[in-house]
Amino acid sequence: MRVETLTPAERGLLTDYVLRRSSRSDVEAFSLASRFALRLDHDLAGEAPEAFLARLVHLATGGAAGEPIANLDRLASSDQSLLREYLLRRPSLAPHAAMGLAERLAAALCRKLGHDLGPETAPSFLARVALQVLLNAERKT
Repeated sequence: MRVETLTPAERGLLTDYVLRRSSRSDVEAFSLASRFALRLDHDLAGEAPEAFLARLVHLATGGAAGEPIANLDRLASSDQSLLREYLLRRPSLAPHAAMGLAERLAAALCRKLGHDLGPETAPSFLARVALQVLLNAERKT
C-alpha cells in the first residue's frame, strides 16, 4: 500500500474516524475501509475493516506508536476533538503556525496525562497520541 499518496483530506477522514471511536458503527468501518482499500488498490478479503483501518493509520503515521503513553484514559472527548481539529488543519497551516499550535496542544495534553515530552517534538507526540488512542480502541473491541 502506498499510504504516502493519501491526500490531506483522506488523512483527515482517517483521523476523524479514529478520534470518534465511541460513535463508530460496523457499517461506517466497512464503508471507510472499502473506500480506502479501493483507493489504495488493496484487497480486503479476509481482513476485518477495523484491523485494516488500524493498520492504515499506523502506516500513514510512519508506524509512530512508539512507547505506550500512560493515562490516555484521562483524555476527554473535548481533548480528542482538539487533537482532531489540529490534525485536520495542520496541512493547511503555515509551518510556524502549525508548530506553535502543536506545541501548545502537546503541552496541554502532557499536563493532563502527566507525561514529559522530553526531546520528542510536539507534532510527533500528537501523532503518537492519536495512533495510540486508535490502538487502544481496537484492543477494547
